[in-house]
Amino acid sequence: MKNGKIYKIDDKIDEWEDFDYIQKNSPYTTIARMTLIYNGKEYYFEYDCKCDCSISGLFFEFDENNFSCDCNRSIFLNEKYGDEVPILECGNKIKMKNLRIQRVLKK
Repeated sequence: MKNGKIYKIDDKIDEWEDFDYIQKNSPYTTIARMTLIYNGKEYYFEYDCKCDCSISGLFFEFDENNFSCDCNRSIFLNEKYGDEVPILECGNKIKMKNLRIQRVLKK
């Protein structure tokens, strides 16, 4: 129990420490959709958390944290678009616009 709160989802769990179980067994997933811009060219990118993660947490991840860095963004784009986008070192060459995040039912 944290902060005096108990989160009960089913009979198997009742403590905050089981939050991973809750995320992975939720019927929802959180998806981030955005346009990434590299060398003046726009690339559509979609990231599926594959779990029910926080919308504000995912926004922070792409806007200011780990996924805001070129080292990660370039890997995402290289996997989708190939050598058109090389793997870059840490930096801020890849810009982002139109970030949209939503929770959706898992397929």
